[in-house]
Amino acid sequence: MLSITKHLKERHLHTELYSSVYVSEEHCKAYFMLYSFSGEIVGFQCYTPEQPKRGSHLLDIERRYYTYITKKHGTVRVTAFGLERLTPETKTVFLCEGVFDACRLHKLGLQALALLGSDVEHIKEQLFMLGVKLIPICEGDEAGQKLAKLATHKEVVYLPEGYDLGDMSEVEILKIIKKYI
Repeated sequence: MLSITKHLKERHLHTELYSSVYVSEEHCKAYFMLYSFSGEIVGFQCYTPEQPKRGSHLLDIERRYYTYITKKHGTVRVTAFGLERLTPETKTVFLCEGVFDACRLHKLGLQALALLGSDVEHIKEQLFMLGVKLIPICEGDEAGQKLAKLATHKEVVYLPEGYDLGDMSEVEILKIIKKYI
């Protein structure tokens, strides 16, 4: 059986950076707590690396990534992974799609939020209310183009074709974002 802690480190996620990441070696799962913009826990994303990413025959909980977010008054709560790491001193926040992308930036000492996908219109107002410079880090696909619309100062980082942050070395990442930090 795979050691989930070792696997997470290979994906550049260092659990000691987070009080909101829980690891179960017994079940080979990692749980990422999701907070609302007011600081309340409103859900989680469960990561099970041994499960398939997609498959119409699978229940949601049987997929590699399973995200559960509570509802309030029938509406799904607005959340992003990494909100609990923001401080009043935060001036710039990098936006990305997935938890592992944000963790990659956190490891480099940067502020980042994972928006948990490409459907970002519902979170736009809350992000803008943070009053910080928002810089999306985008892949060249349709999801990346949606994410790019969240830039507050028309600054967007586009990754090289076929890459995501998990494929890049720290040197490569710092090279593409150095003018923003």
